[in-house]
Amino acid sequence: MKKNIGFISKRFAGTDGVTSEASKWAQVLLAMVHNCYWFAGQLDID
Repeated sequence: MKKNIGFISKRFAGTDGVTSEASKWAQVLLAMVHNCYWFAGQLDID
């Protein structure tokens, strides 16, 4: 069953640990055919 999943943080940008780990999780979830959404004050995600 396809789910909508949101990542929420103050900042998803650059090469910090939070951004890197969230990106890894998003790749796994997208491979499982879920939708991923990003919400942040500063956002630099493709």
